[in-house]
Amino acid sequence: MAFSVNLTKARNLHIDSIRVIRNRELVKLDADYMKALEADDSSAQTTVKNKKTDLRNMPANVPAVGTFADADAIKAYWPSGGAFGNLPTS
Repeated sequence: MAFSVNLTKARNLHIDSIRVIRNRELVKLDADYMKALEADDSSAQTTVKNKKTDLRNMPANVPAVGTFADADAIKAYWPSGGAFGNLPTS
């Protein structure tokens, strides 16, 4: 009896693990935003706001299941660009 991996569930589980890390980064960015607000630094506020928007939009930007060959490809996927360039992988 062969078994198969449910790629939709694998993708959703991987997104959940990325969200955990993303949420930690959002908390850090909240602190950065408050510092920029206190310093009346509108440029830094805008930068932080854009990073937070990128992070919040992450789930919608993860490729569809059909773009992954298998569960290993899902596991290897990591968002890139924008706020994700500095996002730790663990």
